[in-house]
Amino acid sequence: MIQLDVRRINLQGSLDVIPGALNVNISTGVTQANAQELGLSDFYTSHMWNYCSGNVTSGGSWDIQRCTAAKSGYTFDVESIVDAESTREITFPDSVKKVQKGINIVQKVMAACYVLGAVSTGACFIVGWFGLLSRWGSCITTVIADVSSSIPP
Repeated sequence: MIQLDVRRINLQGSLDVIPGALNVNISTGVTQANAQELGLSDFYTSHMWNYCSGNVTSGGSWDIQRCTAAKSGYTFDVESIVDAESTREITFPDSVKKVQKGINIVQKVMAACYVLGAVSTGACFIVGWFGLLSRWGSCITTVIADVSSSIPP
């Protein structure tokens, strides 16, 4: 779903340019560092129910070293991941926190659509057998199939 490669991120002591703000200088709490000096993995991948992290090998392949346990209601929270894995404390600007709120909403809606689609597909399969027995069963199967196909994946 989301792949975040942090190998080439260089964190400055302050963030001078914040979208939508003029002449604002926000301290990050770090003098100067890159992702490796902060103790972060080379990459992070977010999935429907969890995230994984790992390092890139010398051959260029992505070696997944750790995955979190799958849980419902999971959202890819960059701030909490960096806080948990970093060896230094980093302060994120408000613009990152606003984007994170949007990501949380989108991921929860996507998970709800996924579950609803799976349930309606299962209901369509079960009710589909009644379509063999009568026209009413066929009509109900058609309605459930329409609902199932209209839910975005």
